[in-house]
Amino acid sequence: MIHLKTKNKNRLLIFFLITVTILTVILFWEQNNALAASTDNVSGYAWSETIGWISFNCTDSDICETSNYGVNIETDGSFSGYAWSENIGWINFAPSGPYPASPNYSVSYSLGTGKITGWARALSNGGGWDGWILFGKDTGGWTNQVTIEVGTGEFRGWAWGSDVVGWISVNCVDSDICGTSNYKVIADINFPPTVTCSDAETWNYCSDSRNPTISWNYSDPDSDPQESYQLQIDDNSGFLSPEIDTGEVFSSGVSYHPTGTTLNWNTTYYWRIKVKDNQGGWSDWCAPSCSFITPIHAYPAPDFSWVPSNPSALESVQFVDQTVFYDGSDSWSWTFESAVPASSILQNPMATFSNPGNWEVTLEATDGDGFMCPITKTVNVSEKLPEFKEITPK
Repeated sequence: MIHLKTKNKNRLLIFFLITVTILTVILFWEQNNALAASTDNVSGYAWSETIGWISFNCTDSDICETSNYGVNIETDGSFSGYAWSENIGWINFAPSGPYPASPNYSVSYSLGTGKITGWARALSNGGGWDGWILFGKDTGGWTNQVTIEVGTGEFRGWAWGSDVVGWISVNCVDSDICGTSNYKVIADINFPPTVTCSDAETWNYCSDSRNPTISWNYSDPDSDPQESYQLQIDDNSGFLSPEIDTGEVFSSGVSYHPTGTTLNWNTTYYWRIKVKDNQGGWSDWCAPSCSFITPIHAYPAPDFSWVPSNPSALESVQFVDQTVFYDGSDSWSWTFESAVPASSILQNPMATFSNPGNWEVTLEATDGDGFMCPITKTVNVSEKLPEFKEITPK
């Protein structure tokens, strides 16, 4: 009988030790998972009339050596880490679901809208309290939506944590008590740049008939310079299979000219651009996209020669048109500097330069569709040749 009692006591002791071990592991896991790097990018204090101050980073209290907690906004906008309240303990900013209501995810920041949405959760949730704290909704017209101001990084608005927590103010401005208590939560994050395409492409039809120079407008709320860009051109506004995709181009320039490509004639092309600042933040694709239409065919390629190649003053010079036309020739317009005639509309005119020197000759060639391109060359005219008169010897 005594033996059985002793055996049962040993079993109870073992069970107690196992239970304590499990609880210790759980508590150790929760505490250590509540610790975050002091380099997390959210800091400052929020205020609730129900639970008092909420610290978002141990650097606020200078206790990082003993309790290295903090809240961080990741590059995709999701939150991680923990805040601390002396009254309710750790507040987890990336709790797992199921969540009590919409939206069905933990706290997240939208770079596009500036809104913070989703749920945080206090870990010390006893007495039937579930600990959920809502920072914002996707929809529903919640006027107290928590946001982050572009440029300053300051949190604005209110979060809601039911009857236990109540309303949480993230900036004294919203409570209208700044000066008495200058609290605020601040995110030290890189706000991405924005870009708009300039739908006023510039063309040099005579040198590159099918490819315009494309330009865009870059803007960054943090005044970070542009580091790179990616540009796409497609004959489909959905950019399903771009004709041109530059990939990431490391350049601070705000224009692009396609080279080595063969776009189709008489075709509408759409183009879009996205840019990256020197902190690694990408903009969205510009919206809406811009477009251009290529010409129906190539512009003329004017050229000419002359004989003699090195004329002298007052010597007749024959000019020979060598223009390449792509849709039938239509007209020629010549201009001769310091020559007679001063101009001509003949295809192959003659002219006489009055004086020696370097004189410019310009040909404007126009095809059957009215596409015109000019070319200018310089004719080197030498001194008038001396006149010889044959004299019969006496």
